[in-house]
Amino acid sequence: MSWTGWFWVQYLYAFWVQYLYPFWVQYSYALTRLRNNKNDTRVSDQWASLPIHFLILDNLREPTDHIRVAAVCKQWRVAAKEYNRLTQRWQRWQRELLPMLLVPTATGSKGKLELYSFPGGETSDIELSVPCNMISTCHGHGWLATMDVLEKQLIVRTSKFFWNQQLELRKQELWTITLVNPFRKAAAPIRLPHMDFCYHHTYASQGLDEFRKYGLIPKHIPKVILSEDPTLNPDSYMVVAVCRRLSTLAFTKGGRKYWTQLFTPRRVMDAIFHKSLVLAVLECGNILSVDINRWSMKTKYFNQEKRRFQSEADEAYLVESTKGDLLHVRRLPKDDHGGSGERFMVYKLVFNERDGSVQHVEMKSIGDEVMFLSENCSISVLASNFPQCQPNSIYYMDFRWPTEISNFNLEDETITRYRYSSDISQALWIVHMFNGLC
Repeated sequence: MSWTGWFWVQYLYAFWVQYLYPFWVQYSYALTRLRNNKNDTRVSDQWASLPIHFLILDNLREPTDHIRVAAVCKQWRVAAKEYNRLTQRWQRWQRELLPMLLVPTATGSKGKLELYSFPGGETSDIELSVPCNMISTCHGHGWLATMDVLEKQLIVRTSKFFWNQQLELRKQELWTITLVNPFRKAAAPIRLPHMDFCYHHTYASQGLDEFRKYGLIPKHIPKVILSEDPTLNPDSYMVVAVCRRLSTLAFTKGGRKYWTQLFTPRRVMDAIFHKSLVLAVLECGNILSVDINRWSMKTKYFNQEKRRFQSEADEAYLVESTKGDLLHVRRLPKDDHGGSGERFMVYKLVFNERDGSVQHVEMKSIGDEVMFLSENCSISVLASNFPQCQPNSIYYMDFRWPTEISNFNLEDETITRYRYSSDISQALWIVHMFNGLC
């Protein structure tokens, strides 16, 4: 054995004797006591005697793991709070958190929702007090938008000629949206202004009970997007509602009593807050930017004179990469490329402010990133931070496979499906804002 090898043998032996062996003896002794005293009422005190050093908190990337650690006993909670205070880890890692699935509990009749960690495959034992019979779709800062439909009596004139005037009593449906944060009990629900303009002529409430029963989100339900956390910025946060069926974007701000509407020439597929602007993608692939300040709203259509894509996509998403780039992701129908399965195309949007154009640069690979896409949330994280995630791939929800999550590999264009629940329901991605144990 060389001199260097002998040095490392001595070093590791000394490290074992001084640090690891005493810890292992104490740890094994404590575990033995716990096993032999299952009925002891002082179990939490025995857990408290374990050294906190063996909990390498830096290696626990899931917020729920930190919550479970802190719930063991008072001493561990104090240690976990001190760790979060000193490192400010979760404030720095908000963009690196994995989204979780919000699914109905096994006893769905109780009106509870629970979190499902994917792809870890663990269901959190934390139930959220959000009624699962309400349609919920929202993207931003851990908030949900619970939707419901109210009916209002409306007197309508059935003839435009004054000599043949007849009055008829009809029902008009009003959308009502309430923002709720299931992760902050102190955060009061926020009732947004009624959306009396956003209703479908065939009456949105028809069949709504069936959608609620199975947890599905109808296409005419608006997608709600938040610019910032209403709790932290109650007067400056902005809400955008994407009404796809009506080709309408609606805007409101904290404390405002009305919506500002913007009608688009084509159906809006998705929208996102990006660099102080609202950017939307239309069904033809064209990009729309909206700049809203206190007094006015400025809109700009990029490449409006021509369609960006000749064929329409089943779905389109706007996603901000971990590098801050804006990506346009298109989910193509099965027969669009002559194959037997669907596929995704990813484009990087490059804006040219001089001539008012935007360039779609096709990306064959997204590298170490992994995307999570659904109608309510689109997010990209680094796969290297989560070994259970497959890099250069897209996890997405598909209403045609209501009990499965699909994964599309951009390299070989293969699709893998994961079953997440035996119930026929469509789960929601949610990015919860975890600020540590404060």
